[in-house]
Amino acid sequence: MFEIGTAGRVGWQRRALGVGRLLKQDAEVISSEFRDDDAQRTAGTLAHLWWNSGLRERRFVALLQQARDITKARISAGQIPSGEPGRRQAMPYCLAVLRSLLPNRGMRA
Repeated sequence: MFEIGTAGRVGWQRRALGVGRLLKQDAEVISSEFRDDDAQRTAGTLAHLWWNSGLRERRFVALLQQARDITKARISAGQIPSGEPGRRQAMPYCLAVLRSLLPNRGMRA
């Protein structure tokens, strides 16, 4: 299972308030959908991107969903190279799309 928001300065506060719940749910679904081979690492990356973006959770999750939709469309069109069909490095590609949608595009996690 994912532990979004359990590390860092205010991890215990986030966990107590349920902040990160939406992100955790979406991260689990997307990781499964894209056959992520390291869902725990992806969850940590998403938490890091969210924290550093300064966005509210709902807005960040909306951007994550947009990145998911873009990734799925490009998979269907055969535009994501490397790997066998259905396993074309979709999760790293989705994270790259998400980074491009965030306000601070130069940020790396």
